[in-house]
Amino acid sequence: MKNLSTKELQQLADEIRSDVIFSVSKTGGHLGSLAVIELTVAFHYVFIEFCRMLAIRRDKMLSLRQTGGLSGFTKRSESDYDCFGAGHSSTTISAGLGIAVGRDLKGRKNNVVAVIVDGAMTTGQAYEAMNNAGYLDSDMIVILNDNKQVSLPAANLDGPTAPVGVLSSAFSRLQSNRPLREPREFAKGVTKQIGGVQSLLHPVDGHNLDDLTAILREVKSTKTTGPVLIHVITEKGRGYPYAEKAADKYHGVTKFDPATGKQFKSRIKPFCSIYSSFLQRAYDQVVHDVDLQKLAFRFAMDRAGLVGADGPAHCGAFDVTFMFCYPRGNGIGVELPPGNKGKPLEIGKERILIEGERVWLAWAMDQQFRAV
Repeated sequence: MKNLSTKELQQLADEIRSDVIFSVSKTGGHLGSLAVIELTVAFHYVFIEFCRMLAIRRDKMLSLRQTGGLSGFTKRSESDYDCFGAGHSSTTISAGLGIAVGRDLKGRKNNVVAVIVDGAMTTGQAYEAMNNAGYLDSDMIVILNDNKQVSLPAANLDGPTAPVGVLSSAFSRLQSNRPLREPREFAKGVTKQIGGVQSLLHPVDGHNLDDLTAILREVKSTKTTGPVLIHVITEKGRGYPYAEKAADKYHGVTKFDPATGKQFKSRIKPFCSIYSSFLQRAYDQVVHDVDLQKLAFRFAMDRAGLVGADGPAHCGAFDVTFMFCYPRGNGIGVELPPGNKGKPLEIGKERILIEGERVWLAWAMDQQFRAV
């Protein structure tokens, strides 16, 4: 890649974008990754590493999320180039910091780069990692992928609603108040300290390969102490018109027709819906903030049991165990027959759902239920 011109790098990015759209249309997966195609190409161009679309796994993309095929997420057992496994958000800065500390203890000089999306900045883990990185004064680069969707847009009867929250507003103000600067001027501004983190606050066009490569080169060659933050502006679903227009869809999709963008839809109407594997990360919050205080709640846990395509990070292997650990909770496992997808199932639990104070429902992936 080092011998490619900017024009050739853009051609490579365009080819990868087409490959992602085609592969995901056949297997299902995440089209949100279209936002970071140029960033990924620029990163590997400057830091000379590999990724699954630029190296040995590109010809295997049609096996994505299939039995015996590629994982939908980074997976250490799949490739030596997946240095950290993931399936959930917000872990990258923590993982990067751990790698940086290990590097320093061994006296190595390699670069450590963590990429985190704006939506992942809504969790405490990300800020805890930033605080620790500043305290330890660890040399690492953090790239904030800001696609203007701090929270995924939600759909209602009137159509998609815009992302909400303090972070969303803050990032919007940051984008509007600080125009894009020349990349070298931008990169040389690695001086402003915020909580020990040397920050590059002026946004960078995440789809401009000239700017991206110039900034990454400058940051790589600049000798600084402590972490550096690069703020990159991207567009979610970039390069696929249907994904660009539908703010509330096309983050993760089932199989679809690339020509029309049409895909199968499924809807559920829970009181509070959350993946089983996602809720296990909030175990202490449920204990402290809900069950201990005897507050009423009704959690509907999707993707109970083995989920297949999403891999082990998303398997609901522990939901039955941990939901029965709560002394004031009532768990209901919903066993749905094969072929139930898209068909409501009457389970006779309406009274429990209406009158019960703390109720858990768990059912398998891609299924629906209706209480009567």
